[in-house]
Amino acid sequence: MGARDTGRLPAFLRDERGAATIELVIWIPFFFALFLFVVDLSVLFFSYARMWNVTRDAARDISIGLVAPTTAGLQAEVDAKLGSIFTGRVSADGAIYTVVVESPTDLMSPFGFLKPVADNMIATVVISSEPTI
Repeated sequence: MGARDTGRLPAFLRDERGAATIELVIWIPFFFALFLFVVDLSVLFFSYARMWNVTRDAARDISIGLVAPTTAGLQAEVDAKLGSIFTGRVSADGAIYTVVVESPTDLMSPFGFLKPVADNMIATVVISSEPTI
């Protein structure tokens, strides 16, 4: 009976059934983490593009006089278009306006992979007042 039992171990070691399962179990966490990173980065870039567009539009509205060149006026427009996690401020130097909209990175990305890289995402537009007709 002992000789028969020792013959099973080499046969078991030569058996390749399930080898693909082992490789799959090893690689799945890597590909899953890569997928989550790509999703996180995509959402973050989409949010940043929205933030940049709102900043540019707000700066244009301030330069032509549709929005008061105050932080309160800008924040109202930012809240209406983006939401309350974004903060906006405007500063004036004569007829030159600097419009800044920012948000914490961890609030813009669902998984927070990029939190160690950047604390805040910031969009800044400098524009001059346009003459009225």
